[in-house]
Amino acid sequence: MSITINKFLEYLKEYSKVSSKDLKNKDLKLVYDYVDRQYATKTLIRLFSVEKEDWEEYSELYYDFEGLSRYLIKSPLNTREKFMVILHLIQKNIATGIFQKEIQVFDPRKNKEYEFTSLTKQQVENLWLQKEYTKLQQADNYILTDKQKRIKSELYEYATECKIDASDIILNHSKIQGHYLDKIETYDMDDIDTIVDTLKDMKVNGNLCENIKNMLIKQLEKRTKRNGIGNYTSFRVSPISTVMPKKEYYALKKEVQEYENAMNENYMSVSDSIHLVYLLQQLNYKENEIKDILKKIDKKNKQQNFDKINPIVQYNDLYNKLKFYSDKGYGIEKLKELEGYFQEIFIVNDEEYATYKGWLAETLQTTLEIIPNDYEYELQEAATYIKK
Repeated sequence: MSITINKFLEYLKEYSKVSSKDLKNKDLKLVYDYVDRQYATKTLIRLFSVEKEDWEEYSELYYDFEGLSRYLIKSPLNTREKFMVILHLIQKNIATGIFQKEIQVFDPRKNKEYEFTSLTKQQVENLWLQKEYTKLQQADNYILTDKQKRIKSELYEYATECKIDASDIILNHSKIQGHYLDKIETYDMDDIDTIVDTLKDMKVNGNLCENIKNMLIKQLEKRTKRNGIGNYTSFRVSPISTVMPKKEYYALKKEVQEYENAMNENYMSVSDSIHLVYLLQQLNYKENEIKDILKKIDKKNKQQNFDKINPIVQYNDLYNKLKFYSDKGYGIEKLKELEGYFQEIFIVNDEEYATYKGWLAETLQTTLEIIPNDYEYELQEAATYIKK
């Protein structure tokens, strides 16, 4: 467990120390405070006590980020730590399977009010947390006992009544993953705007969102100013063009430097490579010089554990490039395989999901070995980019 999560967990445990005996005068404010503290005890403390390696074993999703904000604001954590707490729960939801087709999300208010006849609240909670409901749901009735059949039927009725449309919740998690978790060291100002807007959509406190935005901007500024850290590969910048204003030249040079830092620290996507080619063309680089830089990026990407990146993210990043070469006769059948795996991965069950994900990753690697390494795609896309 990280220091930040442990710090927040200890705060919650301390915050929740209140007895119902303290409510003798039945003051409404004290009653609300008591209920608030009990909620922190029952839900958040349980969630934050689960170790990362056990996340996939639990089916519980957390999406009451408005409620979480209340505890974060009162806590002694700084802005960076509060953001890490929010990300912790988002990552837990992703690990639990929020992007899988069969995921079910329930209205927390209906959840509290629903009355079970054959189960206690604790039994229901254990069934959800241990994914027993999924097993019951998928089991044929003829192998179940009468008691299990009753439980299955009641849980089905509960799910039907309390289930809500999770499309916005899933979309918001996807945005945070795509604009921050997948590019922690490469996010830009546009990403920051998307991250903050998404947090607001998730009902995170507005003031906390603004603090997170300022914190991310400072981190971005710090990253762009870093120079000479680690084993960097420098980009040569052409002398100032006689037709390019000095201010524009230095702006381009600064942006190239940002890509240099990103290349040496993290995986660089195809879209980022195309934008870099565009910048280098603006600075009068020759084609062979640009290709040499793209080769260095490929080498760095392999050193940055390309095989550890989510293959779904890889597929989305590489698809247009693979399609470009497929149209030229390279890897046609491989691309068809990839398209099939990508379509199936969102409709298969939990066991098949991991298998299809592995097939997708493996086929991506073999397809990349088939297509030419001439960077024609990046050069052509950058030329189109210039015309826009």
